[in-house]
Amino acid sequence: MTKTGDTSLVEKNNNIKYNSVKENRMKNKVLIYDAIMGSGKTTNAIKRMKYYEENGQKFIFVTPFLDEITRVRSAIGSSKIVSPEPKMQLDKLVSISSHNKIFKYTNKRESYKRLLKKGKSIATTHSLFTSLSIDDVTLFKDYILIIDEAINPVSLFEFGARDIEILFNEQLISKDDRTNEVSVTDNQYKDNSFKEVLSFCSQDNVFLYNNTFISLLPIEILKGCKQVEILTYLFGSSLMASYFKLHKIEYCFINKVEEKLLKHKIKNNLNIYLGDRNQQKRTSITTFSKNYLNKRSKMEIKKIKVDIAFVLKYEFKTKSHDSAFTIFKDCRKKYSGRGYTKGFIAINARATNEFSSKKSMVYIGNRYLNPAICNSFKDNGVEIDQDYWALSELIQWVWRGCIRNDEKMNLYIPSIRMRTLLINWLSNEY
Repeated sequence: MTKTGDTSLVEKNNNIKYNSVKENRMKNKVLIYDAIMGSGKTTNAIKRMKYYEENGQKFIFVTPFLDEITRVRSAIGSSKIVSPEPKMQLDKLVSISSHNKIFKYTNKRESYKRLLKKGKSIATTHSLFTSLSIDDVTLFKDYILIIDEAINPVSLFEFGARDIEILFNEQLISKDDRTNEVSVTDNQYKDNSFKEVLSFCSQDNVFLYNNTFISLLPIEILKGCKQVEILTYLFGSSLMASYFKLHKIEYCFINKVEEKLLKHKIKNNLNIYLGDRNQQKRTSITTFSKNYLNKRSKMEIKKIKVDIAFVLKYEFKTKSHDSAFTIFKDCRKKYSGRGYTKGFIAINARATNEFSSKKSMVYIGNRYLNPAICNSFKDNGVEIDQDYWALSELIQWVWRGCIRNDEKMNLYIPSIRMRTLLINWLSNEY
């Protein structure tokens, strides 16, 4: 993939200023600020946003972190950058004499579109940004889009094979056999049985793979922006990078930070358990995956729970309030145990600083993407590196604990695959 560096708004010698626009400049430019956590990506982005605001350039800041929205609005000025909010508004006055009024509810999506139409600079969430459709593209043409953490451009809806067969037999949906793209063919169908799946299939860019409906964010939305800036780490591991490759979107890295010294510091602060309570042999790289954990016997589950409790109590010597425990959501109940359950963290946790006091972190998992996602990209010539993706997800999870505060932290990762990926990354071998 070609990566170019020509851009209309860049940092030079720590001063942000406009460059002259060249006639041969690409219309849609994507800039990647790829740097390790804690290296100041958002702080520098705030400086750019202040500059944009002072020069009359509209922008949208998109983040998974609610506290980052508060931080950005506070730094720039809450009147200068706003956030979409649901509210009731007057629809019509029924009777002047009795002042009878009819109100209508405006949800966040409608509020977001209204702010765009007014030309306001906006701070919002990933989920709200990705809720927009191709029909909304023209609203972005004068905006610089700043994305904090690469967004997930893929949504999934898993459905039973028999139910999918019914959808086709009843001619409720159709599929292009060449592209696997799905369309709703009966918009009048109102039965609640298939309401949710038909609503999903009514979105832009919905495809069917392995009994799973996949929706891709319309690339037109990003193309419609004046410029896109992405603040992230290990961008190449993200689904967004594969999504750009799929759509042949060019991008360039800006001020990529040298991270060896930062990694060395993190490595010195991490105590990764390497004892015999781990999976020691590469008997299977899928050990501790969701499928593996769901198929364990009661005795095997008990053994895993005993190992967790032992490591926390005798190796890490931390109390329950200082410990965090992570596993796949649908495995949580049967793998919960005394001394660690209350510190549960979702395995895909990113958008929270709630657990930054945790001194010991337990990761019972081995991450793989849904095969339908990999197949959908592969069929279009894009291979996804599962190890690279899993590493990135693990690093984000690790960063939920007290390591983010530059403090010592314990890690128990029994999966040999996940543990090795992290150790190799810390040693600059990945």
